[in-house]
Amino acid sequence: MPKVTGIVKIYVNGSIQRSKPGASLMFGGKDRTAVKGHRLYGPAEAFRESEIEMTIAHMADTDEKALNDMVDATVEFESDTGPSWVITNAFTTEPGKLTGGEGDLAYTIQGDEAEKK
Repeated sequence: MPKVTGIVKIYVNGSIQRSKPGASLMFGGKDRTAVKGHRLYGPAEAFRESEIEMTIAHMADTDEKALNDMVDATVEFESDTGPSWVITNAFTTEPGKLTGGEGDLAYTIQGDEAEKK
């Protein structure tokens, strides 16, 4: 097992995606904003959704409509170093963007805070 994350696998509702290098996971949780007056009083907190940015290899059998329409999904982001994170209530934020040349199909997925599996 490698010591540094290199390869990640992304699963949507248990189905592995053909993810390409460069996928990213923002864990979500709390955003904190300074509350101040004559001094700093402390942070105010608000919920921040998790976010995965991924590019998959588009092929003849890719169901881009299913990914475009995805709501209320369970998405797993698995690292080759061992840990995995699960995002529930996940959805794609906008339709995918297909780029020719290497068949790049890009998506952004958001959902509840990522939980370590």
